[in-house]
Amino acid sequence: MQADSQRLVIALRSPPEKGAANDELIAFVAQLAGMPRSAIKIMRGTASRHKVVWIATPDSITTARRVVQAVGVSIVVDPSKGVS
Repeated sequence: MQADSQRLVIALRSPPEKGAANDELIAFVAQLAGMPRSAIKIMRGTASRHKVVWIATPDSITTARRVVQAVGVSIVVDPSKGVS
């Protein structure tokens, strides 16, 4: 896994067949964010290598901090502006 302030690059083991890679990605992001799989949705790119993933959470700042800590990148969290 690689990260910068704009994206995560995640290498998956599952083949891109019958949704296996998407399922693996959802499981990985759920574990990374500390959320259930049902809280993760691929918003764009289900048939592409590039995806936009949505995490349903009532506390986006805490979830962002959890992901950032797991990934090891720096972000700015301003409660009045959200995450950048």
